[in-house]
Amino acid sequence: MEMNRGKYILIEGGDGSGKSTQVELLHEYLLKKGILHVTTVEPGATELGKIYRRIIKGEASTEGLTNIAELFTFLADRAQNIKQIVSPNIESRNWVISDRGFPSTFAYQGYGHGIDLGFIQEANRLAMSVKETNYFPDLTFIIKIDPQLGLEKSTDKSRFERMGTGFHKRVLEGYLAFAKAYEETTIVLPHEINNQSLTHSRIVKILEERFKI
Repeated sequence: MEMNRGKYILIEGGDGSGKSTQVELLHEYLLKKGILHVTTVEPGATELGKIYRRIIKGEASTEGLTNIAELFTFLADRAQNIKQIVSPNIESRNWVISDRGFPSTFAYQGYGHGIDLGFIQEANRLAMSVKETNYFPDLTFIIKIDPQLGLEKSTDKSRFERMGTGFHKRVLEGYLAFAKAYEETTIVLPHEINNQSLTHSRIVKILEERFKI
């Protein structure tokens, strides 16, 4: 993105990786630095996303929900989030810090469920576009956690937690494949047990070096 735009930063990782905590810590850091920004989450930041989040979190029935239907649920939420939150803030020179985004779909639906990656990439390109502009993240941090440990740590018994270790091993494989495919804008960080501050300091160091903040 051009220098007169804000930065779009994703914090990613498997369940139990602590990504949501890192979003909050980064929010506090940017406040102290005086950098205008917003935080968002997929799904759940928009009114449409809140409906979908209830489904994914198991607060509404998912009986009979196919993998393809699940994919389009996330794509619809992403398109709405990009249109309502990401695009206007980026164009207003605000940073956007997101808890999940395109890499989650690549990992969960692509590798976890085995849906065609080419289709997922093209569908996400459309979902992340507003008119002629594509809002691809400036930088993505993926927190790598052992799937079994992540499931043990997670207190969230959503649709995905119930899919078991095998599914989440494929998800991790997907995240690492994403990092390789988009290596110029993706950083993989190790999960630090009981040391969120260390992960945060690594994220901050990279942001300061890359964006001169």
